[in-house]
This record gives sequence, structure tokens and C-alpha cells, in this order.
Amino acid sequence: RVPMSVKAQTPRGRDNGLTAEYFSGRDFNAKCFQTIDPQVDWLWAQHIPDARLSSEFSVRWSGWIKPPKAGTYHFILVADTAGIWLDDQLLIESSTKSWRAETTVSLTGNARLIRIEYRKSNPYGLVSLRWLTPSGIQQPLPHEWLFTTKAAADQSEVAEFKAPDLSPDAGLMAEVFADPRFSRSVKRRIDKEIDFLWGWTSPDPMGPADTFS
Repeated sequence: RVPMSVKAQTPRGRDNGLTAEYFSGRDFNAKCFQTIDPQVDWLWAQHIPDARLSSEFSVRWSGWIKPPKAGTYHFILVADTAGIWLDDQLLIESSTKSWRAETTVSLTGNARLIRIEYRKSNPYGLVSLRWLTPSGIQQPLPHEWLFTTKAAADQSEVAEFKAPDLSPDAGLMAEVFADPRFSRSVKRRIDKEIDFLWGWTSPDPMGPADTFS
């Protein structure tokens, strides 16, 4: 299986991560195997996660989420077809028409039941559960917030996110073009990192949602 980014390979605690159930078929009926994934951040493209699965497969991740403190958090789901449930209540869904769904959620410091269900419905299979950090950086939801059991979540103290101490000039110069041939420049900016999932949206409001570079 190929993680979307190297962050998905970060070493985790014994109980960190989510229980992942992998099914052949798109209806969560024929369960093939179960494991623990540190994060939900996968880019399978035209491949399958495991040889035991068929080309059409589905995955259910479940467990507990516990942020470091109470507050409002911005969650982003990028996938061809997927949904997020919080305490068994549907939170957001993505589809092949939009690929991206996002919402803000008010969370306390207590553990909450979380479930993500994914159905591969496009040759370029991907699913990524992300959040927007207080410093404005989009990244996969930290595995330190995710637990396989409520007991582990309740007993753990989650460290608060610390934004990297970057100078205003840290990063790379990024130039957004309104065409695929790099001829119609619409925006220049500094990006702190190259780790974006735009789905069907534009990298900048001044550019189109497709045929950009």
C-alpha cells in the first residue's frame, strides 16, 4: 500500500491509529483482512492495497479521535467516494463529482467515536482525511489524535500542535497559471511545503478549477 505522504509512515504508539477493515467489493460485505492504519492518507491510483482484494474494494476505518484541547477544527476529506461519521452521525461526504468535502467541527478534549468509509469508484483511487492547522497548513490528521480504543484515548494526553518556526521567506516560490501550458500567470506566492489535495477546486481563487498548472 502506498501512503499519500511520508507522514503516514510516522512511528506511532501501540494504540495510535484506526482499525482498518478491507473488503472486496464496494458494499462492505466480503471482509478480507483487518489491520491498524496510523492515518487515513492513501493514494492507490490504479493499484489495489493488497493482493487479497478485488479491483473494486471498500475500506472502513474506525476508532476514537481526541484533539489536544477543546476548540473548532477544520476537517477536509478528499476521496472519490467516502464519508466521515462522528458518534455515528454523518459529518461530510465526498463523491466523484466533487472529490473534496470540508467542514468545521467543535470538539471538546474528550474522545469521540469516528468512522470513515471509502468505496473505490474511480480508477485513480485515493482517500485522505486532513485538517487545517492553526497556521493555515493543510496536512493529514495526526496519528497522535487517533486511537483504536476509547480506553487508550481516555488514558492518553495529546500534545498540542506546534507550528514550525518558519521565517517569512521559508518555503518555495509558487506560481499559479490559468492554463496547462504555464503561459497565463495569475498568482505568485510562497508555499511552505508541497503537499496539496485540490480535488475539483482551484489552487487559487483567481485561477480555474481545472486545466491549470
